[in-house]
Amino acid sequence: MLPPNAAEARARAVFSQFQQGAIDRSLFTDNGNTFLTGRALADLKASLGPLGAPVLIELERESNRGGMVTRIWKILCHSKRLLAIERGYPNGKLEEFLVEQLND
Repeated sequence: MLPPNAAEARARAVFSQFQQGAIDRSLFTDNGNTFLTGRALADLKASLGPLGAPVLIELERESNRGGMVTRIWKILCHSKRLLAIERGYPNGKLEEFLVEQLND
């Protein structure tokens, strides 16, 4: 098994930090940080924390538009299938990292 590349390692770190209700703010732009309020982080911890460590985080697709990189991640936890949409800049700063449950 190969070690994760930089983008995957960051996605894993952000997801794990969301599960813990705390985030490394240096990973996000100033604008991105405005949405990561204490309430938002508490909600993320409450909803994602109980899922436990993901079994798989895999890049499904990547695209570039308007100077931003969009990555779609498939995240499999023991009891849930999730999708994460990451938008950021080539310098590595994230504008957003949205997680939603797949109901299929």
